[in-house]
Amino acid sequence: TMTLTAGDYYITSIILKSGATLEIDATAGPVNIYLNGIVDAEDGDLEAKNGSAINNASQPTDFAIFSNSTQDIVFKHSSDYKGIVYAPNAHIEMKNSADVYGLVWGKTAAIHNSGEFYFDEALKDKFLSPYKYSVEIASWKDTAVGQ
Repeated sequence: TMTLTAGDYYITSIILKSGATLEIDATAGPVNIYLNGIVDAEDGDLEAKNGSAINNASQPTDFAIFSNSTQDIVFKHSSDYKGIVYAPNAHIEMKNSADVYGLVWGKTAAIHNSGEFYFDEALKDKFLSPYKYSVEIASWKDTAVGQ
């Protein structure tokens, strides 16, 4: 387990081993991570391995990861993420039972085998420009809690 407090962090890559936790303490202000695009990471600039968690205590509006790299961002089996991922040049992948809550902006995104994504509407105007971008829902499925 590692904790980041309010501020900006400039990091080459993040690899969370199985079961690891990156805690975000945003009580004193937002936490932002900037990935600089070095390609020496294992499977991408950001990889959350099986059962790892990022930011499971703060609100999605309090934590963001920004990447200008083309390296993949991968959330593996049963990993959890709560926050913003802004990586317009990268492929973002949520594998088996990975859960992401917040906002994901990538070149492409894929959700595999019971992965879940919940878009936090508090973030809906964070990066959209009415002059340049549009967002369209391709498909969705509403799952009831407890079923």
